Amino acid sequence: MTLSHLQGHYSAQYMENPHNRLVARLYMMYRIQYGLIDVSSEHKSHSLRGHPMMLQQIRTRVKPYEASFFPATVTPWNRLPASAVTVRRQNANF
Repeated sequence: MTLSHLQGHYSAQYMENPHNRLVARLYMMYRIQYGLIDVSSEHKSHSLRGHPMMLQQIRTRVKPYEASFFPATVTPWNRLPASAVTVRRQNANF
């Protein structure tokens, strides 16, 4: 599944699959990082390792917050290759 397949596929049945939820979260993070969605992301990492769009890991103290969008998405986002996160698409909706 690619990011281009996400548009219009947010049905309950589609989102039951953990892989699909992860892809949807990464797609949303991409849109946030490139200003395609007006959501503040103030967790930029200053690490020299990894890709230039790395985010600082968010430390949590309670399990419910750990499963929320930003804490649950930062680690998989940081594991993406630079080629996946630095590509700017002409079509914002993929």
